Amino acid sequence: MVAVDRAAVYKISGGVGAVAVAAVALHYTGQLDHLLRLFGDPQYLVATAEGYQELGVFVLLGAQLLNIVFAPIPGQAIGVAYGILYGVYWGTFFGMIGTTVGTAIAVVVAKIYGRPIVVSIIGEQRFRKYEEITESADVWPFVILIVLPVIPDDAIAYLAGLTTIRTRRLVIWLSIARFPGMLSLTWFGGGVAAGDWVLLAALTAVITVVSIWVVWKREWIMDTLGDSDGQAAEAE
Repeated sequence: MVAVDRAAVYKISGGVGAVAVAAVALHYTGQLDHLLRLFGDPQYLVATAEGYQELGVFVLLGAQLLNIVFAPIPGQAIGVAYGILYGVYWGTFFGMIGTTVGTAIAVVVAKIYGRPIVVSIIGEQRFRKYEEITESADVWPFVILIVLPVIPDDAIAYLAGLTTIRTRRLVIWLSIARFPGMLSLTWFGGGVAAGDWVLLAALTAVITVVSIWVVWKREWIMDTLGDSDGQAAEAE
């Protein structure tokens, strides 16, 4: 008979229950549609943040942290909104604060609650797609996957939390890996605000080409990362 860790069950049930209660409350207060729109419409997000004037940055930071909890929701609009409102430099600065805090939350949640909560957050299909890297003893496979476009950063952060790698090391390196992505989003947002269509076209072209390559070579990338991690383990 398999022993059941009741403490773990209570933690997982409590976490899932809290999210469910929050979702129901948002639905019945009419705020769920508003919340979902924040993640998908940069203009709506910018207008909402501007409505809070000096506190607008906290609206974006809050949206970032919510995006960590609801990982399947794309959060690119948040990075673009940072660039539109605060420019490339300050937008990237504020964005990296939210990114670092969010990454820490994802890693810690995964380490405390384990695989069941990670699967419930990122989805079974996505978990199985990248499950093999959770056996890695090195941070580099996660860093490489996060740097590449198309690969879901938040999902990778949760998966990294399932490894035996120390939390501090994961948070530092994963946050560094997310810097190029945040910079490109705020740069894009700054281009929108300035009406620099040449810059926008160039960024779009580069990201599109790299994204197509990543999708095309995804299996090769995963196999390569798995092989390199295995060789590193043998060397140790």
